[in-house]
Amino acid sequence: MSYEHEKTLVIPDLHGRPELLRASFQAYPHAEHFIIAGDFIDGRDTKGVLDILADQNPERVTVLLGNHEWVLDAALHEEDPEARDVWTEVWRQPYHDRVLRSYGLPGAPHIETADALREILPPDHAAVLRDAALYHRAADYVVLHAGITGEPLPAQFAYLDAMNLARRSGNFNGEIPMQLAGKDRQSGERVLLPDDALAVLDDAGVERMINGHWHRSRHDAPMRAAGRVVYLALNPQYDELPVYETWSNEITIVTPP
Repeated sequence: MSYEHEKTLVIPDLHGRPELLRASFQAYPHAEHFIIAGDFIDGRDTKGVLDILADQNPERVTVLLGNHEWVLDAALHEEDPEARDVWTEVWRQPYHDRVLRSYGLPGAPHIETADALREILPPDHAAVLRDAALYHRAADYVVLHAGITGEPLPAQFAYLDAMNLARRSGNFNGEIPMQLAGKDRQSGERVLLPDDALAVLDDAGVERMINGHWHRSRHDAPMRAAGRVVYLALNPQYDELPVYETWSNEITIVTPP
């Protein structure tokens, strides 16, 4: 299905805030397409967010993974036992115990609690993670959770497609794609800064890139590189959510009722 000429709304890092997701849907009843730009888990109510996403028509709501979902999915579904142990250690970071609490499980992230969560995770919630994409490309814009590298954009898309296919079969390749994590865990290499990303976008004929991931304060400008790179994510402490209208190239603020 093509969304190039439709009213598409991009919703960034929800971090377990179902009330902000509901408010976004309610504020845009005439939007034809929504993109959830990753990091929708790990906050007050991960289960509540997944309840809503599991009930959506995938033709209308496109879900992208962020680094938080990638790590959780790897801790739950990596097929190789040794690799899964490593992913479970990565999972032992702030926020992740909130996922357990939202499903009524006590304790901290480790292999036993990951096993327990895998057992009780509703199939439709697991399907949201399994079926999610890693990027969205339209005619004049691209949405990725954290950004892009210096490789040509078609090569990055091919890499992400291959990583996503492997992930769905239980092979997470021991890495979080930089386009989701913002940097390589081993080398420390980072995605391109906004001004540096323009050449890669230009070579691919892409006008704009929309990212979440980078939590900014209200005082940090969301539009970078002459408005062509959009950083949507706000610090989760704020009780508001910036969303991006692709049809107007504008950001609006959604607040819970």
